[in-house]
Amino acid sequence: MANQTQRDHFQVLHDKYQDHYYDRYSNYYREKIIITKIKNELKKSDNILEIGCGGGSNFRTFSKLGLINGKYFAIDISPKAVENFNEMVSDNEKKYYASVANFAEQNLDLGGKFSLILFVGVLHHMTNDLEEVFKNIDTHLEKHGFVIFIEPNADFLNSIRKIWYKVSDNFDHTNERALTAKEIHSFAKQNNLQLDELIYFGSIGFFLILQSMILKTPKWFKRATYIPLTTFDLWIEKVKSKYLLSSMICTYRRPKE
Repeated sequence: MANQTQRDHFQVLHDKYQDHYYDRYSNYYREKIIITKIKNELKKSDNILEIGCGGGSNFRTFSKLGLINGKYFAIDISPKAVENFNEMVSDNEKKYYASVANFAEQNLDLGGKFSLILFVGVLHHMTNDLEEVFKNIDTHLEKHGFVIFIEPNADFLNSIRKIWYKVSDNFDHTNERALTAKEIHSFAKQNNLQLDELIYFGSIGFFLILQSMILKTPKWFKRATYIPLTTFDLWIEKVKSKYLLSSMICTYRRPKE
């Protein structure tokens, strides 16, 4: 029932997500703040699995930046999102394609293993099923493969975030919450994943530019401020504090045997 609720929820939000999270101002922020930190793993992976792909905006950006050097398979619980993704890559369907699937499903079989499994703002939507999610990672990750989680950081103002999740209709608070790095580490350790890198990021620019759908930031304001706010966030992340930065990138690898 929860999975159906989430599917319906994201079907409604899909177009709003595309308009706010993937306009040119958000893409600029994402490229300078986030993608630059994971580009090496993307470039050296020849078989990528993206969980919660939406309409394919992440793939489009990665491809534009020359970061896709092999196969790219994506899944999403939204049929509309998967349809949009496959329409976008229709000329290369043998190398790039998406399917409707739920990565929290028990005993999921996607028909192969992957050198990189990528969660971009997705794991915190699956917090009721973390055991199954990490079991599915274990099943689908190649030897020496990598997993990347890009997530809200629960050590940052989480009491306010919990209230925000409950009062806003943009969230499904029964299924989603922010996680701490410690929580993710615990599940990763149980499934033979070793922490490779932990990076905290995201300040004022993260909210006003990247979270414009939630805060209802007008486009004129994003246009006027996206460059200075991105520069500010790049500067403030140097403090490396989990209490001052809103988000995190957790990179894990399967250790050599």
